[in-house]
Amino acid sequence: MFIHIRNSAIGLLSTAALLSACSSSDIGSGSSVGGASPSGGGPSQAGGALGASGFAGATSNGETGGGPSAAGGNGGASGRASTSGGTGGGQSALGGGAGTGGGVPSLANCPALVAGAPANAVSAINAVNAIRLAMGVECAKLVLDLDASAQAHCDFYSANAGNVMCEGGSISPHSEVMGCMSFSGVDPGARVKAAGYVGRGWAEVMAFNNDPLLAVNQWVNSVWHRTPLLSPWWDDMGYGNAPKCDVIDLGPGTQSPKTTTAMYPYAGQTNVTRSFNGANEGPVPPAPPTGWPSGLPITLYVQNAVTVSHSIEVLGAGVPLAHQWIDYKQSDNDSDQLIMYTDTPFLANTSYHVTIAVTISGAPKTFDWTFTTGK
Repeated sequence: MFIHIRNSAIGLLSTAALLSACSSSDIGSGSSVGGASPSGGGPSQAGGALGASGFAGATSNGETGGGPSAAGGNGGASGRASTSGGTGGGQSALGGGAGTGGGVPSLANCPALVAGAPANAVSAINAVNAIRLAMGVECAKLVLDLDASAQAHCDFYSANAGNVMCEGGSISPHSEVMGCMSFSGVDPGARVKAAGYVGRGWAEVMAFNNDPLLAVNQWVNSVWHRTPLLSPWWDDMGYGNAPKCDVIDLGPGTQSPKTTTAMYPYAGQTNVTRSFNGANEGPVPPAPPTGWPSGLPITLYVQNAVTVSHSIEVLGAGVPLAHQWIDYKQSDNDSDQLIMYTDTPFLANTSYHVTIAVTISGAPKTFDWTFTTGK
């Protein structure tokens, strides 16, 4: 199975579905440990729990940073989501509705895509950016060098399907073995450098669907693997695909200021996925006392915050719900995000109220927002 170590690897594994991520930075060494099986299960339902229709994986070396897809409109006038104001319009096909407080900016607010980008890469980056915009996070940029390194690794993985030695075996599906067909670099760092990317750091997420929208949905509906795609501190991306393979390679790019904050599910989001099976993720996040599944993980992107309090309740009920809390003190997490998830799945068509109080450099700050589940 994949394991996650700060600046080294993040992973998710089950016999039917796999989601994995690994990371490393300029101040740390990167490696990933694990293996993958290409067997698939049933389909992943849009807006539902993480499905078993394929595997997903990620690896990174750089700074760290993750919702539903670009399919389906987000209503309302332009403006970032907030906890106040009316709800925006349509819902996303992959489980996210419009934000509140003036609506969600359209993809027209993102930088123009580079000429010559493959159609699937455009689909993947648009899916990620639809979520980032709804969260109030700057758009990621499609970088052809990262497209090339991502495509190279999917070409390698697909060409060597079934060859455990060449797929990485007990090391990681992010690894390549010299001498195997379509070899392009022993690890993501070598591959992005070989492709010409010059950013200081790298990240890679990997799925096993050959479907950019399904892969993005799987990555987002997890604990550890959401991190780089929606983080304000990862900015450059490229997507590649092949049979039973999806890869997004990332670089830090032009990062948002360290004072940036964001959350997922975002304020006012509708049709939020209701549950998550952490038994599929490696390392397995802290299990609820009653076991999996839990509610969908909630991520607050905030740097160097000290936790004061945290709660979640059904909106208006006034009764805090039992939940798990992951802050910077847990070795599998880093200093860029705080994570919580209810012990049991969310109810259908129900609004939830989250409150997280922290101090940042000694100054108090409270994050207070709501979102609504789907069917």
